[in-house]
Amino acid sequence: MSVAKLDPRTLAAPVTGNGHHRVVDHVLHGLVTIRLIDPPESALRALRRVLGPSTGSAAAEPDITVTFVDRLPTVGTLRTIGLNDAAFDDAHFYRVDEFGHRTQIDFGALGEPGEILCERGVSVIPLLVPILGLRLLAKGYVLLHSGAFVYEGVGVLVTGWEKGGKTETLLPFMAAGAHYLSDEWTIVSPDDGLLYGLSGMTQVWSWHLRQLPEFWARIPAADRQRIRAMRLYQRMYRALPESVRGGGIAAGWLHRLSLEGGYPLLGQSRVAPELIFRDHLWQGSAPLDRLFLATVASGPTAVLPVEAAEIARRMAASLAYERRTLWIAYQQSLYAFPERRNMLLESASLRERELLLRLFAGRTAHEIRHSYPADLAEIYRMVRPYVVEDDR
Repeated sequence: MSVAKLDPRTLAAPVTGNGHHRVVDHVLHGLVTIRLIDPPESALRALRRVLGPSTGSAAAEPDITVTFVDRLPTVGTLRTIGLNDAAFDDAHFYRVDEFGHRTQIDFGALGEPGEILCERGVSVIPLLVPILGLRLLAKGYVLLHSGAFVYEGVGVLVTGWEKGGKTETLLPFMAAGAHYLSDEWTIVSPDDGLLYGLSGMTQVWSWHLRQLPEFWARIPAADRQRIRAMRLYQRMYRALPESVRGGGIAAGWLHRLSLEGGYPLLGQSRVAPELIFRDHLWQGSAPLDRLFLATVASGPTAVLPVEAAEIARRMAASLAYERRTLWIAYQQSLYAFPERRNMLLESASLRERELLLRLFAGRTAHEIRHSYPADLAEIYRMVRPYVVEDDR
């Protein structure tokens, strides 16, 4: 990240202080520049957890500017939408967090260079990932829900619906020496077929670590203690006779707690890629050489051919689902200002489908079907021949 000073006259709202403002540019592979003005440290940490480190040179004019101010002035009467999760006045639409802090967003201009205004108590910039996705879409890129890695010089993209098995494919390949690009979001370029990873936090579950113990010592000590406690509870729960487990709401909660993946905050570690994968991080872009769709199904692990165009159509639907929180906020903004429509947002699924069809055209693609929890060694054994084709 680069830090500079900004003339306060360029701010859309007043900021207290001595007239100097901290400006932090966060760059995504030179493709998008997010400029933060007077950000609190909590907001910077939250942004890095999602997007990973800044990479590339900042553009002279940022794509998205996020300015933090003490208090957003109200124009006329402030009215709330729903249970105080959104609001609007005579001029602006706001997202409202659980503490009442407002963020001003112009939904009609999303996709174009623009500014978001946050009150200083906001620690997580709302809707940042889908807003970033719209800006990338306007530039001809797709922010794809996917994991990516490079194995023996081959660029691999694994996509699918959330919880479909992207991480379950990534982890055993990382244990076998692959280089990491992304676990959750990958920027894909239809023009040149390149992958750009967003190396935010990697999510590993207790059962992942049980199968890949080499990663156990690399997660934070507090996470190891919590996961040990979870494992002890699960063993004790399974030892109880059915008649003792009881019924009702509490029993359902206790049963879910006993399952692998039942409660993410308890049975999961979110760790920076550089900690868990160390120096096996890929720098810059990677080619799209292999394409996989990960799905959960009953029966043994299998790798089956699938039309690449089918993956493009399915992932257009998946991306629309991933954008649902942005879409709900957009409908709220239209309630406040019906004339401020955003045609890019309304046509985003169609545009993403067209770009993915172009990116995937002519490529060999396969579907990975596996059970849950998956046998990670079996996924690696089954998928590897389709990555390193000389082994087949």
